[in-house]
Amino acid sequence: MYVQLICKVPEGNITSIEDINKFLGKIYNRNVSGYPDRPLPLYTSNDSSIPYWRVVSSRGVLENGRGGTKEMQKEQLTKEGLPVVQRGNQPNSYKVENYKDYFFNFNMLKIVNQ
Repeated sequence: MYVQLICKVPEGNITSIEDINKFLGKIYNRNVSGYPDRPLPLYTSNDSSIPYWRVVSSRGVLENGRGGTKEMQKEQLTKEGLPVVQRGNQPNSYKVENYKDYFFNFNMLKIVNQ
């Protein structure tokens, strides 16, 4: 479900693992926390890249991870029109400026029980 939810985040938006976990908790009616305990794929079944670069911290900070390095994440988010700025005086530390404006609202998704 993590990958499916990440793929639902449209270009020009971001999410956090906390937001994904909160939405999964709502679906499964239980507390969900942390990262998945198994490796996640890099590509979807139709060979398109999974946009892990859209996953940032809950404060909009870019992190090294499945989306590559912070520099790669910065490049991808900038291509999508997001304002990525240096975070304070810390070298190689970036965040999405006004990040709250760009967080995707998973509650807009329709949940279908099967």
